[in-house]
Amino acid sequence: MTDQSIFGEVTSWLAANFPNDLKSSWYVGIASDINNRLFDDHRVHRINDSWIYKSAINAAHARSAEAMLIRHGHDGGTGGGDHQSVFVYAFRKAPTTIR
Repeated sequence: MTDQSIFGEVTSWLAANFPNDLKSSWYVGIASDINNRLFDDHRVHRINDSWIYKSAINAAHARSAEAMLIRHGHDGGTGGGDHQSVFVYAFRKAPTTIR
């Protein structure tokens, strides 16, 4: 997916499913290994927590989508990941997750 399509799909999904959430209550990032990053590093629970991810066509589109989501008001920081980071993810921050 392109950066624009990822941005659109993530923001639409959040608006439809969590209309009352503050944007800053969602952390966004990029990863090359989505399962390790979300479920191990961030300790997102597969069932009990809320999360979404999309696959970009390349790392440049992933980085761009991440930056767009952060500029839109979501929590996160640019500069992470590596040259193989094509997954863009977002999760609702909870006491059990790690930013």
